[in-house]
Amino acid sequence: METITIPHRPCSPLYLAIETSYPDPEPTPNSTTVSIKAFGINHAEYFLLGKGGGHHGWLGETIQGGCAEKVNVPDGNVVLLEEAGNGINEEGVGGLSWAEVAAIPKNHATAWSVVSQNLEVKAGDRDFVRGVSTAVGTVTLSLAAKSIDLGAEGAILEGPGPSARPKEKGVVFDGVLDLIDNSVLLDSLEIPRRGGRVCQAGLLGGLGRIEVNPFSDMPSGVHLSFFGSFVYGMQWFPLSDVPLAGIVRDVAKGKWDAKPSEVFSFEEIGEAHRHMEEGSAGGKMVVVV
Repeated sequence: METITIPHRPCSPLYLAIETSYPDPEPTPNSTTVSIKAFGINHAEYFLLGKGGGHHGWLGETIQGGCAEKVNVPDGNVVLLEEAGNGINEEGVGGLSWAEVAAIPKNHATAWSVVSQNLEVKAGDRDFVRGVSTAVGTVTLSLAAKSIDLGAEGAILEGPGPSARPKEKGVVFDGVLDLIDNSVLLDSLEIPRRGGRVCQAGLLGGLGRIEVNPFSDMPSGVHLSFFGSFVYGMQWFPLSDVPLAGIVRDVAKGKWDAKPSEVFSFEEIGEAHRHMEEGSAGGKMVVVV
């Protein structure tokens, strides 16, 4: 099979290599071999390339594949999309192309988990999204607006210490979704009301560590949680919790906009990553295999 490999770290996107005769993945217990039609480009892969000061064990590193024609996926992370309606064929699912389908899983699953479980958003809440122009940020806003009848009231340009600005305007927030990084986490904790919630679910700025003394650095009565999509499939985070087939069906019906901002061919993987690193994507980028 064809696969994209990282020849060394750190690695410039221009040096990502395509191997044309890589061995197909061998079947393993409790896994399903999946033929990949398209895949999304994620900011986390900047760190997988070793350019952001560290990396984790994401698909494509600890599991062979992901950016390849085939991959073994744990059975718990396989979702059947027949429920999405209109059938599955070589062109896509439910009237959506494979590129459109590939733009959905990670962003929409993360947004759904954050909105419904971490922040427990409900009608009447006022929530603050830091990094709303990102792919996950825009999907989170869309899911909340369409599912819980919430909408965006306005935007605040990010800069040093934005937590003071909502308070100066007398705005009280019930929850904060922080998609930036650790460097603004303590600032995010100062935004919500007593009893409010903060969820960190992004690392746009990096993986830098921070030193925190809860006694002196954290406000009393504010709930802090973290969500990372890499937990899907683990014991307490079954992917079946997320109604992905229903989300795909609703996207196909036009209820939510999930079109990729840009679509690249397999051979354009370096160009796709270059766009991502430059921050010029403006949404979810997808590579078609």
